Amino acid sequence: MKFIHAADVHLGNTFKGLSKQMPANLKKLVEESTIMAFQNMIRNAIEEQIDFILLPGDFYNVTKSGPAIQNIVTESFSLLKKNQIGVFLSFGNHDFEVDKQKHLPWPDNVQIFEQNVETKEIILNSGEKIAITGFSYQTPRQNNSVIDKFPKKRLNVDYHIGMYHGSIGNSGEPYAAFKIRDMLDKNYDYWALGHIHARQTLNEVPFIGYSGDLQGLNRKEVGEKGYYLVSPDKSQNLVPHFCKTTIILWQTLSINSLNDESDITEKIKSIKYDNKPVFMTILVDEVHNSVIKERIENGITLETLRKCTPEYIWIVKIIVKNTLLLVNHIDEKYWNQALENVMSEFNINDYLSEQVPITIREFFMTESGQQNLRESMQQLLSHHKEE
Repeated sequence: MKFIHAADVHLGNTFKGLSKQMPANLKKLVEESTIMAFQNMIRNAIEEQIDFILLPGDFYNVTKSGPAIQNIVTESFSLLKKNQIGVFLSFGNHDFEVDKQKHLPWPDNVQIFEQNVETKEIILNSGEKIAITGFSYQTPRQNNSVIDKFPKKRLNVDYHIGMYHGSIGNSGEPYAAFKIRDMLDKNYDYWALGHIHARQTLNEVPFIGYSGDLQGLNRKEVGEKGYYLVSPDKSQNLVPHFCKTTIILWQTLSINSLNDESDITEKIKSIKYDNKPVFMTILVDEVHNSVIKERIENGITLETLRKCTPEYIWIVKIIVKNTLLLVNHIDEKYWNQALENVMSEFNINDYLSEQVPITIREFFMTESGQQNLRESMQQLLSHHKEE
């Protein structure tokens, strides 16, 4: 058995806020990048002769997709059908209710999960019997518990896989919150997660994790993007292997201290990239020269760099980290109110890397963990006040 786990494709993402100065060829490439990354995956799926693809949520960027994108999807899935490759598709918080909108007919190799948790079975050419359990969003938020509705592993199948669009959290939080132990209790062989755009492994065996998106969507989504190609190891555990689909590489260039604009150009020239366009954000810790600082603030440095960097590199933004908010002038009452507003929506697990242990993740979901975060943020503010 061999399959693909590919979440958060976000076909039709509009990439708002792009600079009007961006060359037309680059702008066109950005606008088509999610589609091109998707097509890369389709070609690879056929070359690898996989059995099926799992798409756990946010396949489209919005609920109503345009006819051109629908046509590309239909043609791609039809191509998979010719190669005897199945598609299992669920909708997330971005593309909720897609199955209720007008859409070109789905090829019959495509199986779509409804709002209620359901299990679909497939028998592969190898004779292996696979159960896949999933659900789709019908609203932008899924506050009700969903993981509790997933059944235990079926005993009459070779593998049981869960498709789940959501994040670690407590019941009642907006994106089908779950705890890792709840998934482990189901005894599934693999959990294909969606919603978090960074690759994250929450558990090794059985694998529980996010594949990330196929193409970075903004300057915060740095590094190579792609999908997982999954197959059994010698112990019959399902193991994911990362495969790249990146069309445009978002990167951050960090500079500790800046004395002259040439410091940036020299550093950019010293970096080697893999023959693909790079959208770069420059993050500067300190600027010692007041003239350079003013040039950065007025956008002159950005314009200058764009003219002298290689054509495959586009400088998105220059950020100077030591431009701090003057917190001394913030009324304490408004600060506390703002802090509570942030904490009510903040989910730290959306920002933790895959190396962070499960115990730490789950600690920050507890009341004491949340209080620890509040105190740390208040201490940080006090530190800046003293400076």
